[in-house]
Amino acid sequence: MLEWRPAQWEQGEVTEIAFSFEAVDSKTRVMVEHRGWGGLLGGADELLGWFAGEVAASVLRVASPSAFGDWFTDRRARRPSGEQARVGYREPLFHRPNFAVLLELLALQSEDVLLRPTPVPRRDVHMRHDERRSRFSD
Repeated sequence: MLEWRPAQWEQGEVTEIAFSFEAVDSKTRVMVEHRGWGGLLGGADELLGWFAGEVAASVLRVASPSAFGDWFTDRRARRPSGEQARVGYREPLFHRPNFAVLLELLALQSEDVLLRPTPVPRRDVHMRHDERRSRFSD
């Protein structure tokens, strides 16, 4: 449950937004209930117009196949995050060839340091470039 103050010029006016999730077969139904509109809008028609134009249209826009596809691709491939990414990127077997190509393109010099997002043993930090290349080209 969230409390929302829809307008600064109506100091005492507070609305409540409640979200609920319900399993329906293999899907999830999301319900949003917004209570307490009171006298903020002129009437039911005005509220319905605002909801359709501002809320429903926004939800439909981000849920469209292209927008959802972009979000999904970002989440899974371009900028993976979350548990799925940790599981998918835990085993570097499929990423190793790409990593080797990137190392080659970087053309690291002996004074360069290869940083990794996960902790590595201290000996890896000071590996020479040719040692790194042979280690990741297996």
